[in-house]
Amino acid sequence: MIKTALKNFRFHLNYYFEKQIKCDYLKFLAIVRYFYRKNKGNLGFIFIIYIIGGGSLLLANFNFIDDNDRTFSGIFGFDVWSRYLAGAFSGILQVNTNFLVPIFPYSLLVSFLFLSLSSLILLKIIDKRLLDSKVAIITSSCVGLFPYFLENLSYKFDSPFMALSVLCAILPFAFLRLSKISFFAISIICLFCVLTTYQASNGIYIILSIFLINKILQSKAKMGCFSAFSLFYSTALSYISACIIFIFSVYKNIHTYASNEMLPIQYLIIGTAKHLYKYYEIIFLDFYPTALFQLMLAFGLIFVIKNTLDSKLNTFASFSLNILSLALMLIFAFGIYIFLIMPLFFSRAFIGFGILITILALNSITLKPKRAKILSYFLSLILVEHIFVFANFYGTSLINHNEYESFRVKIVANDLANVLRSNDLNLDSKFNIPIYDNSGLSPFIINSRKHYPLIERIIPNSFSQTNYIERYLLAKYGIFSDMNKNNCAKLVQNGAKVSLLVDNYYHKIERINDNVNTCYKITLKPSFGIYSEFK
Repeated sequence: MIKTALKNFRFHLNYYFEKQIKCDYLKFLAIVRYFYRKNKGNLGFIFIIYIIGGGSLLLANFNFIDDNDRTFSGIFGFDVWSRYLAGAFSGILQVNTNFLVPIFPYSLLVSFLFLSLSSLILLKIIDKRLLDSKVAIITSSCVGLFPYFLENLSYKFDSPFMALSVLCAILPFAFLRLSKISFFAISIICLFCVLTTYQASNGIYIILSIFLINKILQSKAKMGCFSAFSLFYSTALSYISACIIFIFSVYKNIHTYASNEMLPIQYLIIGTAKHLYKYYEIIFLDFYPTALFQLMLAFGLIFVIKNTLDSKLNTFASFSLNILSLALMLIFAFGIYIFLIMPLFFSRAFIGFGILITILALNSITLKPKRAKILSYFLSLILVEHIFVFANFYGTSLINHNEYESFRVKIVANDLANVLRSNDLNLDSKFNIPIYDNSGLSPFIINSRKHYPLIERIIPNSFSQTNYIERYLLAKYGIFSDMNKNNCAKLVQNGAKVSLLVDNYYHKIERINDNVNTCYKITLKPSFGIYSEFK
C-alpha cells in the first residue's frame, strides 16, 4: 500500500513538473518572440546610438594592455581567471580555437550588439512603457557608454564577452513571469555565464534584485511582503547556487594585481568596509567636481522622492525603505568583489556602479506629473550628452596617447638598433632588455586631467617598468627580449661593467656585461611635466 502511494506520488510529481516545464517553455518562447517583434526597430535605433556614442573607439584602433600580448602570441589565456566561457566564445567568434587573431572592429560591433540588447531588456525590467520613449532608449545607452565601461570596450579581444557578461546579468529578470523553478534555473545558468565570462558584472544581478524588491514593496501594500520575499529568496538562492557551482567546478585561485580569494571570517566586516570606502573614494576623485557627479546625486535624490510619493505605504515607511534600498544598491554594486582579500580597483571593475546610475536615471523618467517628467527628460538628456562627450573625448585621448607612446617606442627602438650586438643574443634569440620607470602620459592627457580626472586613470601607460606589455611594443620593430630585471641586477652586484650608451631627453640606455652575459638597461624619462600647468 505504501509502495503504491509512493508510486502515485512520483507519477503526479513528474506529471506536474513535466506540465510546468512545457508551460514555461511555451511562455519563454512567447516572451522572446513578443519582445523581438515589438523591439526590432528599437534594437536598430539603440545600436546606432552606441555607434555614435562609441564611434571614437572605432577610430582610435588602440591596442589596450592585453591586446598587445594577444596580438603577438595568439594565446587565449582567459582560463587564468576561470573565464572558460570567454575562451570558448572567443573561439566561436573567431572560428578558431587555437590561435587568436585581431578581428577589430568586428569585435567592438558585437559588443555594441550585446549592449543594445542589455539596454532594451533593462528598460523592460524597470518599466515596459519606457520602451515607447525615445528619451528612455537613448538614456539606456549609458549601460555601455558610462565612463567606467569605456575601459572594458577598449579591449579588442575581451570586450565582446565583457558585454556578454552584462547581458547575462540582466537577462534573467526578463523571465520573471515564468514559474519560480524556471526563473531559478535561468538565473543560475546566466550567473554562471557571468562568472565564466567577466566576474565584475556580478553586482548587476544583485542591484536589479534590490530595485525590483523595493518596487514590489512600494506598489503592493498588502501582498507586497510575500511577493518581495518570494523574489528575494529566489534571487538570493540563485546567486549563492551559481557561486557554489562556479567554485566547485571551474574556480582557480589566483594572486596577482588582484586576488579572487575571500576575506577570512574574522576580517570580513572590516575588510568589506575598507573596500567600499576605497571604491567610493575612487569614484569621488574620478568625477568631482564634474557635472556627472552632480547628476548622480540628483538621480539618487529623485529616486527617493519619486518612489516615496508613488508608494502605497505610509510616507515614513516608504522613505526609509527607499533610503535602505539605495544604500544596499550602492553597497552591492560591486557584487562579491567587496568580500575579496584584494579586489580589482581598475575602472573596468566598476560596471555595476555604471548600471546603477543608469537604473536611477531611467527610473526618474517614469515620474508622473508633467513638469516633473520634463525635468527628468532634461536631466537624462544632459546625462547622455555628458556621457557622449566623455566617450568621444576618451577616444580622441587614446589616439593622441597612442601617437605619443608609439613615438617613444620608436626612438628607443632606433637607439637600440645602433647599439645592440648580435653576439649578445641569448639561446632563445632574445636580448635581455629590462625597462625602468615609464614614458608618462601624453601632454594632451596631462593638460586635460584637471577637468576630467578619470581620464588619467583609464588611459594605460603601457611603456613602463610595471607592465609586461613593453616587450611586445618593442617586438613590433623586431626587437625581442625577455626583459629579465633580476639577471641584470645580479650582473651589477657581481661587478659587471656598466657602459652608458645613450642619454637624451627621453631615455637612457646602458650596457651591463661580464665575460658571459649582457643586458641593456633602459631608463625611461617621463617628459612634458610642465604641461600640467597649462590651461
